[in-house]
Amino acid sequence: MLRELQVLSLRLQQRDMDIVSANCQIQQCIDVLSAMKECGGKSAQKAEERITQGLFKGLELIESSGKIKRGQFDQSVIDNLKKRMPESDLVNMLKPLNKRFWPQDRNALILYGEKEIRALAKTLGESASEAVASRLEVARLCTRQNAGEAVHSKQNIPAHFIGVREGLFSCE
Repeated sequence: MLRELQVLSLRLQQRDMDIVSANCQIQQCIDVLSAMKECGGKSAQKAEERITQGLFKGLELIESSGKIKRGQFDQSVIDNLKKRMPESDLVNMLKPLNKRFWPQDRNALILYGEKEIRALAKTLGESASEAVASRLEVARLCTRQNAGEAVHSKQNIPAHFIGVREGLFSCE
């Protein structure tokens, strides 16, 4: 369990981590921990063997009065991770801004995420129609660049998106 939490922690600290990717990483960790809760991981199995043998690294194990119930502990960790997950509405509104989730088909890309962009703009108190138009312009520029046209993405990205983390709208 500690290994899985360490991996999650390191991934969440990556410089290029965004809220959508963080949500995916947390959910993946929850899934792994849930599976480990049911059948135990490799380390848990080794610990159970050591307990049965009564020895750990040559030292005799003595049973204490305050036992931690493994299943209850595992569930508590899982529940705490779930509490820290971003709101699903926010994550869904942000997905269309992340090129990783864009459809490959050009026609599908043009209309992709319009509803979510409108909802996000309204949440932020911005003009929904301007936000959708800006997102469409980014998609258009990216499809032009992918088609082989020379497009300098930073210069041509509409002002609405200039303040967004670098790389979120990259066309590379």
